[in-house]
Amino acid sequence: MAFDYFLYKGVKFSPGSYSEELLNSVENEFQVLDDDVYIVTYPKSGTNWLIEILSLIKKDADPNWVNSVVIWLRSPWIETKEGQQQIKDVSRPRVLTSHLPFHIFPKSFFTSKAKIIYVMRNPKDIFVSLFFFAKIICHYKDPESFEQYLEDFLQGNILYNSWFDHVKGWMQMKDNSNFFIVTYEELHQDLRGCITRICKFIGKELDDAKIDLIAKHSSFEVMKENKMSNYSLGTKEFIDHTKGSFMRKGKRLLNGGCPIFLIILICNRKLSAAAYSEQLDFSHLALLPCTGAPHLRSRLAILCVSGTARAQCTLGSC
Repeated sequence: MAFDYFLYKGVKFSPGSYSEELLNSVENEFQVLDDDVYIVTYPKSGTNWLIEILSLIKKDADPNWVNSVVIWLRSPWIETKEGQQQIKDVSRPRVLTSHLPFHIFPKSFFTSKAKIIYVMRNPKDIFVSLFFFAKIICHYKDPESFEQYLEDFLQGNILYNSWFDHVKGWMQMKDNSNFFIVTYEELHQDLRGCITRICKFIGKELDDAKIDLIAKHSSFEVMKENKMSNYSLGTKEFIDHTKGSFMRKGKRLLNGGCPIFLIILICNRKLSAAAYSEQLDFSHLALLPCTGAPHLRSRLAILCVSGTARAQCTLGSC
């Protein structure tokens, strides 16, 4: 179905699940509770992975809840019409989810004791994942082509706008005690360690055996087989199941020394990857918390790719 995005304070949204009136209400009237925990992400950064982890933490590692209640009811979206109705039935402490940029997040959060877990992922991996995701999710415009969607991604001409602006906005919170950053890459490298740190952040004490259970039941393999978590029960108004599955691979596309931008050269060898990389405003990356975090220095590093497909990473090895 063809549609046009509308703007709310400069951010693109699609009609249907979103409206200007609702977004204004969420920003100015939504009541954040002191014991709330918010999962905030740019799309395709690991949102549902965190929902699964926090669902299991909330229930002391008992998998019955994640195996019997669909994921969008366990942690509703605060900015959608459906989510606002679902929030009414969420037990405290509430775990809620949002893709909202910093400047239009509920104002009541900033005077509360509520906490945010912000999940980041390499934008090059996000782009590839989002390209396939947009083909099956009904409130995204279907990409015209890989090349055009890359242009749209770089320019922020997609739902929720630019990854760079989203991260730049939320990094204003990085030194606050109620703001916790975790990366998709960390979750892959050390899931158990991430779960332990998340528990500490939200003040939940669980023994080693329960941490192990949470790691087991929140693995990609288990989630992909769980119909309550894999969106196979999503309605046709949300997802077109004939075009693909919600959970594809759950893997990082960066490994070894292969930068994602080389995909450009593979898909269209007439194009120079440098023509795309030059459009990126890399100054935004200076705001990322890179010091002391090797995976951030490499995974979110600036890749300068030439037309001959030789790559150098200016902030560390890839």
